[in-house]
Amino acid sequence: MQIKSIQPMAAKILAEETGKMIIATKQLFYAMEVHKLLHFQNADMSAVSFAMTVHGLMDYELDLRSGECKTENQERNNLDEYLQWFCRENATK
Repeated sequence: MQIKSIQPMAAKILAEETGKMIIATKQLFYAMEVHKLLHFQNADMSAVSFAMTVHGLMDYELDLRSGECKTENQERNNLDEYLQWFCRENATK
């Protein structure tokens, strides 16, 4: 059980920080679009999707390490793979 699910103050702090992360990602994506580094069909939704996916993958990798879990493809780094895929998918044409 995560601490945030049983401590309202922890949940509030995490929600506020996640909101800030989403706003910062939107600003980054707008700048990347303006400078033609990446292209997005919908920069706002791409930013939310990106921020939450990265957040989830970081939590997953932390849980694996903290729980000393062994995985089939432990040498694989899901976060790196996701970032590479995301950049390919949103590359300017």
